Amino acid sequence: MNGKSGHVGSGGATLFVLKGTAGGFESLGSIRVVSAPIHARKSVSNGFRDPLVTVSGGGAEAGLSALQFDGKAYPASPGEAAAKQEETDELLFCEPTPPLVEKRNTARHHLPGFQPELSQRQPPDRHAIRP
Repeated sequence: MNGKSGHVGSGGATLFVLKGTAGGFESLGSIRVVSAPIHARKSVSNGFRDPLVTVSGGGAEAGLSALQFDGKAYPASPGEAAAKQEETDELLFCEPTPPLVEKRNTARHHLPGFQPELSQRQPPDRHAIRP
């Protein structure tokens, strides 16, 4: 969800939900047109926590949408933004990953480097969703 992946548009970004396995990762779904902040609810559907995503832009009515794992995948889009944030919701992403800006290294090797361009807000807060 960093705006540089090619999975972002006027309505938001695509959120990829992955489950860690012994051999790498397994996809639990990709949810289109979501924005930060993203929370994890305490509620669980079919063994996985329910994400609460922000919906805005792209013609969608702004608000929050609670999603549920159906046993195979999370829904491909958030649907109606009718959910309310609860005190027990855990913050996963508070803002998009900051863009990287190229900074020229003035050291003796003169190699280009990259540095995050941070906003005045707090840096992104990321956690794994655990059942």
